[in-house]
Amino acid sequence: MSVMQKIKIGGGKLADHPERVQTWLAGGNPGPLAIEVAIVHGCNHNCAHCGPQQFDPYDPKKTFMDRDVFLKFLEDFRAEGGAEVYFAGSGEPTLHPDFPEFVQRGHELGLAMTLSSNGLPLVPKRAEKILPYLTWARFSINGGNAPAHARVHQVPERDFHKLVENLTFMDQLRRAQDLPFQLAMQMVTYDLNWDSLPDMTDLFQRVGGDRLIIRNKINKDGQLNAAPAELFPLLEAADRIPGVEIRWPSFPRPGESLEAPPADWRTCHGVRFRTNMDFQGNLHACFRHWYKASDFGNIYQQSFTDIWRSERKRALFDEIASGADIPLCAKWCQVSFDNRELDRILAQQESHS
Repeated sequence: MSVMQKIKIGGGKLADHPERVQTWLAGGNPGPLAIEVAIVHGCNHNCAHCGPQQFDPYDPKKTFMDRDVFLKFLEDFRAEGGAEVYFAGSGEPTLHPDFPEFVQRGHELGLAMTLSSNGLPLVPKRAEKILPYLTWARFSINGGNAPAHARVHQVPERDFHKLVENLTFMDQLRRAQDLPFQLAMQMVTYDLNWDSLPDMTDLFQRVGGDRLIIRNKINKDGQLNAAPAELFPLLEAADRIPGVEIRWPSFPRPGESLEAPPADWRTCHGVRFRTNMDFQGNLHACFRHWYKASDFGNIYQQSFTDIWRSERKRALFDEIASGADIPLCAKWCQVSFDNRELDRILAQQESHS
């Protein structure tokens, strides 16, 4: 089975790559399976709940990752055993003028190229250059109709209709060319848009989506947004639709605590297998960097290979692995699935020792 076939939309990766875990258990330094990269700082939308902007508001002037630096990074990342490059982070990736070249080159190297996008820049001519090289894309559509979408994304209502046209074209293109591309959608559901949830599930089915994730808003302090009682029948109806995934723990019922569920893992070794890079080329272990320094190198100054094998990276990852920060960072954790898997493996080893 190829790397492309193994990649799934989000979630943990380690269950599909036991050899990486064995390398680490034996004292090795396995390369990361996945990296989330920000190649743009700035966006064409201004979502009311945008996580990155809660910590680092966008400058009106967009900043782009250097083309040559990023192409070199792709080669180094693949050489270190990288499997997936996820374009997301602090901005809209598809605004980068070299984005089509990036996904094509990554695909040629054998990487799964994946994407989080608001979908508006992917007009048919641009989609034709990109979709053949993407494994999946998850589109942030935070409103099932034009008024709700406009309220959350803070864009004109006409943008919603353009987005629907883009999604419809992408579904038609992948079917016409028999592309393996998967089309996922996500709706962050809260007081500005929850009443449009039925329209959202209709849209999901109409454009041939593969997966629709529905979750609550998480505030900057880590607390969940209060969910009205009227929302739950809509969630239950959506949950019966094939392909829809409700993140139930994120929706506290009236009277329940707004605190995010506590972490159910003891240590944080998941960062050893998934990492992050910002638009300036800084490598970060995880979202912990939003409140505590967690960078371990910069690809403008060193090769990714040298950074990944550095003592600085090893020391930082050992510090994070202790689990001391889990009560804070669990609210934003990217590697929760892998942390649970590694806890299970380590507990199994302890029981046999």
